[in-house]
Amino acid sequence: NAALLTREYSGGRAVTGQANGVIYGTVELGMDGAPNALLQRKVQLYIARDGTYIAQAWSDPVTGAYRFELLDTAEKYFVIAFDHTGQHRAVVADGLVPEVMP
Repeated sequence: NAALLTREYSGGRAVTGQANGVIYGTVELGMDGAPNALLQRKVQLYIARDGTYIAQAWSDPVTGAYRFELLDTAEKYFVIAFDHTGQHRAVVADGLVPEVMP
């Protein structure tokens, strides 16, 4: 379920670091002490310093996992997970720094 970006793609801007970074996580819903439910949701990725939209992916319906690859390692990012069912508000994770892909 990885959103793979081409080496030339960086939201229309020059890559300042190496385009070999990865950001990943899970979309979960916690309810009053119960184990977190893993969810399928649309996740969008943006560059933190100027809000440039980069890509979107759906998290896995079983594991809730999402992954964005081939990211500029010199940038910080944020992701927004949207609830397409309309039951919950969007959730943001910010200050994300890509790990270098092996």
